[in-house]
This record gives sequence, C-alpha cells and structure tokens, in this order.
Amino acid sequence: MENGLQTMKTTSSTTDKVHPWLKGGKHSSPCLTMVAKYLCAMKVKSVLDTGCGNGDLMTTLIRLGITEVRGCDIEPDHAKIARTRTKRPVAAKAFYDENPYPAQTYDAVVAINWLHNDWEFRHATGISKKVENSKRLSRVIKALEDSGAKFFIWDWRDEGANKMVRILVKNGWKQQAALTLPRDKRAKNLIYVYKKED
Repeated sequence: MENGLQTMKTTSSTTDKVHPWLKGGKHSSPCLTMVAKYLCAMKVKSVLDTGCGNGDLMTTLIRLGITEVRGCDIEPDHAKIARTRTKRPVAAKAFYDENPYPAQTYDAVVAINWLHNDWEFRHATGISKKVENSKRLSRVIKALEDSGAKFFIWDWRDEGANKMVRILVKNGWKQQAALTLPRDKRAKNLIYVYKKED
C-alpha cells in the first residue's frame, strides 16, 4: 500500500504491467480529496466516477456525505477492488464504450487521470493510435450527454486538453472552475470543472 493506493498486477491477457493509477503518487490522494470537497461544496448528490481505479474517490465522497455514487473501470480487477471497498455498483467497462448504467443519471461525472491515456482506449476498442483521439473524445461526449450530468470534472496531462475544451464548448459546456493544489505552483495537476449550459 502506497499513499493509500493499492499496488496490484492486472490479470488482463493483453498486459502484465502494473496499471499506473494503482501505483499511487504524491499528488493522487490530495487531488481526489480536493475534487470530493468541491463536489460537496456544489451540493452535488449523485456522482459517476469513470476510470475509478480502486475506488479512492468514491470512498472519499461517501465519507463526506455523497452516498449516491457509482463507478466504472476498464480493468475488471480494479472494478472489483472498488466494488468491495465502497459497497457500490462498479461496472468493469470503459465509460466511452457505452453508458455503464443506462437507467441512471447523475449530477456530476468525474474523469480523473485517464482521458489522456491512449493505452486504455486502444486496449478497450482496438482502434489505431492514428484515429484514437477524435474517436475517443466523441465517445466520451456521447457518454457524458447520456449520463444527464450537470457537471463534468476532468484532467488531462498534455496538449490534448485544448481539443477536449473545444469539443465541450461546441456541445454546450462552459468552464466553471480550474482546481489545483495550493502547493502546485506550476499547476501541473490542473483539474477542470465544466457545467452544462441550460
């Protein structure tokens, strides 16, 4: 156990590597706590945590009083850990494949530490790297619209964030805030908060 994140080996037939999210990191838990506190301040009642890993954000949300939470993760082992820890539904599928809970809608959808990860998208869909960005983003937007969410909280680690912003704005989303840890002077771990315009 490192920084509250369990390190485990995936059992996927396509990889025997340790998924980077489950390795943990100095920024991981503080960032998730910051997101959870922001959602509480916004009086959000229901959250879908996409790419939920081992359920750290879900656990924090429940502890802070947001109990209507669900998750999904592309790796079955990760989903199983989150399901066990939170006692909440966690689907073993990618958010952009299809709405993991078709009958459910949410106040907020969270996508932390996976939108930039082309490995996950190729692993889930088999789409080549050449076309993956546009395909991935269009699928994310469709799944987001299907979820009925009012808020979308996400991060991106490279220049692809600009493309994501353009697509969100085009589809009626407006930036409401940009979150970063107080000690993160260079804003390396910037987290975007977008709101669906009425």
